[in-house]
Amino acid sequence: MRVHLISDMEGISGIVNTEQTGAGKALYEEGRRLYTDEINAAIRGAKAGGATEIVVMDCHGAGDGFSWNSLIAEDLDPGCEYVVQDEWTGYTAFLESGCDAALFVGMHAMAGTSDGVLNHTVSGVDWQNLWFNGTRVGETGINAALCGTWGCPVLLVTGDRAVGREAKALLGDGLTTVEVKEGLGTKTARLLPPRRAHELVEEGAKRALVVGLEAILLRGALMSESYLELRLGELLDSVTERAGPGAGAVAAVSAASAAALVELAARATDLEQWPEAAGAAAQARRLRERLVPLAREDAEAYQAAVAQLNEHDDDFALGEALARAADIPLEIADHAENVSALAAEAAARANPDLRADAAAAAALALGAAWAAAKLVEVNLAMHSEDTRLARARQIAAGATRSAREALTTDE
Repeated sequence: MRVHLISDMEGISGIVNTEQTGAGKALYEEGRRLYTDEINAAIRGAKAGGATEIVVMDCHGAGDGFSWNSLIAEDLDPGCEYVVQDEWTGYTAFLESGCDAALFVGMHAMAGTSDGVLNHTVSGVDWQNLWFNGTRVGETGINAALCGTWGCPVLLVTGDRAVGREAKALLGDGLTTVEVKEGLGTKTARLLPPRRAHELVEEGAKRALVVGLEAILLRGALMSESYLELRLGELLDSVTERAGPGAGAVAAVSAASAAALVELAARATDLEQWPEAAGAAAQARRLRERLVPLAREDAEAYQAAVAQLNEHDDDFALGEALARAADIPLEIADHAENVSALAAEAAARANPDLRADAAAAAALALGAAWAAAKLVEVNLAMHSEDTRLARARQIAAGATRSAREALTTDE
């Protein structure tokens, strides 16, 4: 799992005034140490939560050559890489290449927040208020929008009580927040000792990623626009309802989950070991991004077929509607077979620690391919000469071969 850790200085425990955050100020070196130690706590938590690649981006403008570079490099946890950028939010390559989650550490509240420690928005001198599409935001919102541009969910925000409240109002109550201090004014706070704050930040980062893995980001409505994001339990509850998504949607989600596992295995593999790993990861991601909306499309096609039956009340009308809908499960099956083939390759060539994940992906993709192929058969029950039936059987057979290869790699 690839994790972007985006950080600022004012929300760190132990930091309460600009003497600690401005380059050249008397307490700046103390602030840097507090900052680096808290970032390390988040890195430890992210690794415990399943992160395999962590890139830290310092977003604090300290001035005097230290802007976006306040972390003490030699003290950073070796389990991360870090970015020194030329301008604020100028670095986007990690997001553009595909990032699974963002963790915001050390954030502060937007300008004008009475209980926000060192509150400001971008620059306390040049900026006061900022709106995105009518919503007033601070730097948490700016960074969240940056991540959202490339589909990266924000799972954690740490800082004072005020920024936690601001972040949940913007990003939802499902967001994990960690409060390391309570603002009593702009430069006054009741704080946790750094050691205790580090424990909470570490645990919060771990919990955010573990819970975040349960979320299925649909990038669109599964059944309506209210389902922009479903957690696994919510999806399963909707499946149990007669009007909810059926086997085709579940097959698409299963195949997308398998693609995510293949992407994980490929990304965590050294290119010397598997030179095509980066390409495999990109292909898995493309398959996942196509499979996710197919879940919605299958559910909508099924609803249209039922509506056709209700309108005409005869089996022939339903059969014709289902035949028209057969293309969607056929595409799901086709993509699932491709995922299974990628999984078989990953099971043989990926990082040995993740080959079991690749094998599990092959098994998931196999089930999805067979389920979708079966739906094609059912949808075309009145059209025995339709060429899509043969194609569905061919796909299921191909997925079977790939899954067998993946599951017997070590035998």
